[in-house]
Amino acid sequence: MGNNEDDVNDGLKRLDGAVKASVNKLAKLKAENKGLKDEVSELRRLLAINEKKTQRLKDELQKMTSADEKSWQVRERTIKQRLKRLATKLSAFEQSYILES
Repeated sequence: MGNNEDDVNDGLKRLDGAVKASVNKLAKLKAENKGLKDEVSELRRLLAINEKKTQRLKDELQKMTSADEKSWQVRERTIKQRLKRLATKLSAFEQSYILES
């Protein structure tokens, strides 16, 4: 009987060791999971900041593009007005030259 009892005790000790190892592994996995959750939270926070910056830059670019377009339209109008004045002066010069000839 002693041999059987020893076998049972050995089995219980191994089972106890396996349970303790499982508990330790579970605690380790929980700690790793918490670390990963913290990392995910930080990445989400950084992503939100990045998205806000991206939107701000897009808005800024849109404003600049709009301002550049308006500036270009103003320059275009100015050039057209100058060309019209030049055409008028040229026409007046031609009329004057024709009259003198």
